[in-house]
Amino acid sequence: MHIRAAAYTQIHKYTEAIRDCLKSVEIDPGYSKAYSRLGLAYYAQGNYRDAIDKGFKKGGCNTNSWILRDANCHTIY
Repeated sequence: MHIRAAAYTQIHKYTEAIRDCLKSVEIDPGYSKAYSRLGLAYYAQGNYRDAIDKGFKKGGCNTNSWILRDANCHTIY
């Protein structure tokens, strides 16, 4: 499901990506890539708080600075 979520993100279907990511982490709560993709989808929707709290932090990205990072923890700005 996380791969389909990545595809949804590429075509800007963020609601569908979020749904698939949530299902992925329901199946495997330790799957960090699904959390990172979840964060990216929330971020793309402009939902920055959920991007950080529900996605990036749980995906293992360091969010202790003001710099947001993408699904692979690369600096966005």
